[in-house]
Amino acid sequence: MARWRQNNLLKAAILLFIPGVLKCLEKPLALKNASINSLVSSSKPAQRTANRQGEISLLDQYVREAKDIVLSSIQHESQDTQQEEEAGTAYCDPYDLFVDLASPYPKRLSILKSFCAFKKGEAYKSLQVGLSNAFGLLYTKQNTFGLEKSDPNRDVDVLSILGSLVVRYCCLFMSFASIGLFHHSHREGYNGRDVKVTYILLCCTAALEVHSISFRPRLDRGWPGMVPQYSLVGFFVRNKKHAKKMSIVSFFGCKQYLDQHWCIKSCSSSQRITVLVLRYLKAGWRDYVQDAASYWMFNDHRGQWTLERNKCNYLAWSLNCPFDESVLLWHVATDLCFYSGKFAGHRCDFSVQCRQMSNYMMYLLFVNPEMLLPGSRRNLFTTAYGELKGILEDKKPAATMEDSAGTRQGNKPPVEEGFLHDAWSLAQGLLDLGNEKKMWEVIEGVWVEMLCFSAGRCRGYLHAKSLGTGGELLTYIWLPLSHMGMETLAERLQRTELPSSGGNTRAAAGEGIV
Repeated sequence: MARWRQNNLLKAAILLFIPGVLKCLEKPLALKNASINSLVSSSKPAQRTANRQGEISLLDQYVREAKDIVLSSIQHESQDTQQEEEAGTAYCDPYDLFVDLASPYPKRLSILKSFCAFKKGEAYKSLQVGLSNAFGLLYTKQNTFGLEKSDPNRDVDVLSILGSLVVRYCCLFMSFASIGLFHHSHREGYNGRDVKVTYILLCCTAALEVHSISFRPRLDRGWPGMVPQYSLVGFFVRNKKHAKKMSIVSFFGCKQYLDQHWCIKSCSSSQRITVLVLRYLKAGWRDYVQDAASYWMFNDHRGQWTLERNKCNYLAWSLNCPFDESVLLWHVATDLCFYSGKFAGHRCDFSVQCRQMSNYMMYLLFVNPEMLLPGSRRNLFTTAYGELKGILEDKKPAATMEDSAGTRQGNKPPVEEGFLHDAWSLAQGLLDLGNEKKMWEVIEGVWVEMLCFSAGRCRGYLHAKSLGTGGELLTYIWLPLSHMGMETLAERLQRTELPSSGGNTRAAAGEGIV
């Protein structure tokens, strides 16, 4: 009996060692199940987007039916006659979007119908829940143990889930068994404090095992809606104000890292910006999209439609250049208009929001250019900074922003060529509208179109990757683009032909508005 009790201590140690080995084997399985390749493999067999029978097979028919759904939702929006049970019945988490899988038209129409059924304010909450569920799938073990809600569009590996659950319950049993074996071991021969510490460690291990099985992560709290900010003028002011610190950081070769992480304080305006995007998409279905050609053209806009509607075609030159250059020009022009003293009285309520969108796009250009658009050049920011530094090097930081805007009031631009010259000309054209409200409406519309243009061309993998660091506003815009029936990246890359009316070329030039 005494020998059996002496062996209990060894058995307890072995029972603690085995769960550790099992968990080491469990982690690679969890990483595999949360990978992008696993999401692709778990998706159900792909259906044909088009078929010869013609059941929602042609893009023109899809556009007509989608337009009818959106128009019907707009009519019922003011009457508040939609049934709550319709909202979200066909809406599912955006797993296919994160792996850039094209969906058949019937499924897209079903998602569009359920998404349009959401009442005011509910659409944004549904996006938050969708992002939270996606985060749980990609960055937690809920997929390994089958803790997520079942998705009809994904196949579930039942054997893998059962195996994981068996491992988890075996670990739970072994942790309690080790406590029992230690309790019946020959522990009297050891120091009392050591025995107490061992009891505490064993009990804590068992408690952690119970918690890992019973705990269900709350994914309904929503996703944070902070919007990162970056500004060319703010970047200059910071370097001017902290010149000595920047010199020290540069000496150690860390300035580039610091520049990309020392941003302006983030703002919580993602919901307001998302509402603007939804309003823009509904207006597009109502007033612009009529057929496949106009559908493609609408998805290619990056500010042209706003300029056309407001009779500002003379500013189209600012959009007929590479997208990253357009973003930089409109960012500087937005700051010039924001700090201009031309209009007396209070600024429009949405001028601050326009500047927040502008600063966010500049953040993407400098900090996260791969999400802005493939091929975006981060060094455009440093080029413009060099121009600004050459003009304002002798100015005090406190007066920098006002002075940079004040150069517009003179008879000549601050420089004869370069980004600042073109941005000054753009700001001059916007201010010459003579109406502050209209000016900010134009700026707001252009930024909304640019955000949609960028979001629609960002790979799903990059959106999934950004969830691991808190997410991006661009993902909030990317989801409603798809849910509202707009062209996804996969569909854009698999276009069978260009619009017969030359949609891409005319959209880039701001022409052909229906």
